[in-house]
Amino acid sequence: MPDHILPPPPRPHGLLLLVTLLALFQVGAAWQTVTVPTILTVPINLSPPLELTASLFWVVAAVWVGRTLWQRQPHARVYTAGLMIGFALYSLLRLIVFTQADYDRQRLPFLSIITSLILLILLADVVYFIKRPVTTEKTLNGRKSED
Repeated sequence: MPDHILPPPPRPHGLLLLVTLLALFQVGAAWQTVTVPTILTVPINLSPPLELTASLFWVVAAVWVGRTLWQRQPHARVYTAGLMIGFALYSLLRLIVFTQADYDRQRLPFLSIITSLILLILLADVVYFIKRPVTTEKTLNGRKSED
């Protein structure tokens, strides 16, 4: 039994902010789907019930990931990266498949590059998180673990 209990790791405030903004953005998208007439929306040929369902899915996923971050669960950073990767791919595929406006079609190469950069950064963070050395009480006291 250890003499000292390790303090919990600090909350990742930047990731919490990012996940909260994603949840709020998707709440706004769901609200827009319900309240704005379809004639006034951006010309993306996605049915309103499907758009509402997708928005609510991302809200629930972001709230769940935010809870894991707040509770400092062990794999919360990996869940956050998975959420952001999934949302970035969803957004890009949604534009590729359902976009009808010429302006949006012309932005697809730029959006593809930005999405690829986001994915690379998030994947690098996940790889770093998985391969980082684990801090234990024995390593804090200057001893290597015999296990």
